[in-house]
Amino acid sequence: MEDADGAGGHWILPRALGKAHGAAEGSALDAGLRVWDAECEDGDRISVLVNGVPVIQNRTLFNGKESFEVDLPYESNTIEVYAENGGTDCPPGRTPPDETVNSGAISISNAVRGGQQSWRLRQRGGSTARLIVQP
Repeated sequence: MEDADGAGGHWILPRALGKAHGAAEGSALDAGLRVWDAECEDGDRISVLVNGVPVIQNRTLFNGKESFEVDLPYESNTIEVYAENGGTDCPPGRTPPDETVNSGAISISNAVRGGQQSWRLRQRGGSTARLIVQP
């Protein structure tokens, strides 16, 4: 998702997944993070930072979802998804409309409450999408 200046998207994850519903005051929210290629496997790569700390670096995405556990310790946590490239190796007949778009996807879930939200990224290489998670 891109905003008007083309610099990338920004979403706010509602409190529904947050520690306000069960975790102790001041404790970290244990969240599940999953990443995958939402279209054809064409070499899309992403990096993910949680509160400025790299948790996934230059990872090639596949259609199968890869899972990671992350801590979200603050009232407002930032998850940044950086499109390292735009994939270009789609097989014939499966080429998306814009071959240079990174079609990665990300979901965030809280195992304690069972909630999950997902986002599909359609970004050019070099752009960043930002999620603000407010537990």
